[in-house]
Amino acid sequence: MGKKDLWQSDYFDDKKRFADMINGAFFKGEQIMAAEELEEMDSKLVHHEKSGETVNVIRDKVYRWKGQHVSICVLENQSYVDYRMVFRVMLEEAVSYIKQQKRAYKKWADAGYKFEGAELLSQMRKEEKYTPVITLILYLGTEKEWDGAKSLYEMLEISEELKPFVVDHKLNLFDYHEYKDFSFFKTENKIIFELLSCAKDKAKMEKVIRENQYILDKETAKAILEMLGIKVNLNKIMVKTKEGVRYSMCKAIDDLKESGRREGRREGKREEQKEGLRSLVNILASMLSDLDTIYDKIISEKKYQNITKEQIEKLYYAK
Repeated sequence: MGKKDLWQSDYFDDKKRFADMINGAFFKGEQIMAAEELEEMDSKLVHHEKSGETVNVIRDKVYRWKGQHVSICVLENQSYVDYRMVFRVMLEEAVSYIKQQKRAYKKWADAGYKFEGAELLSQMRKEEKYTPVITLILYLGTEKEWDGAKSLYEMLEISEELKPFVVDHKLNLFDYHEYKDFSFFKTENKIIFELLSCAKDKAKMEKVIRENQYILDKETAKAILEMLGIKVNLNKIMVKTKEGVRYSMCKAIDDLKESGRREGRREGKREEQKEGLRSLVNILASMLSDLDTIYDKIISEKKYQNITKEQIEKLYYAK
């Protein structure tokens, strides 16, 4: 996982946010899943093929919902379009089912169950039932809408005659670009998508932040700043509230603007120094022909002591 994927995984360690994401994406805000019903599971799946090949599958966040026999909700995060996503999800879900099958086989074998015939060959009991695996792809890309396939059929060259005999696999994909209103989210997820939806329009994004005066918990503030590519020291935007330490997005915008002004002043000074150095090289070159002597005279001045000989050579031969 990349840096963004790492914060996304940490962000959804909060069960309320995870449940809210599922309720918003699957049920349009209806409160079907409750945080207290979630049981966290290992997100890593390892499958060993008979050929000796090992398949490692890393998923972002996995919870079991309502015990063993309702569903496992797998939350994937993508900040870019992965055109293989249908294949990836098919593999992840297949490996998850195989892992369940192997775990069940070991449990019964350890308990002394006698596998015979087809059950021995299959390494599973005839009546065995497994937990459904449901995968939500959460697309957070800011450059463009999701333009990849959303089903297996879209990735196949297949005739209409054969299509009924090929099992399709459809993605459960949430792309915030498709929505204008995010009120079906009840947690900080709403704020994240509101800001993501105007990420390309800096003036609009600032307007939204100023109007809403967002004061956020650390995880949400960090998530939003990293998503939007805003480099701000969290300590500079910290505020104390009745609920404890929080982080102000208005202060983040102010700090970003001030950083831009400081960088502009630094750039101006660098350009001013460069012009002064160019003029000095031209003046010395008109009097001296030896480049080493010109270089020695220039670095004898305190403000040019860090100038390299290569820089002087470029200016000398460019005159």
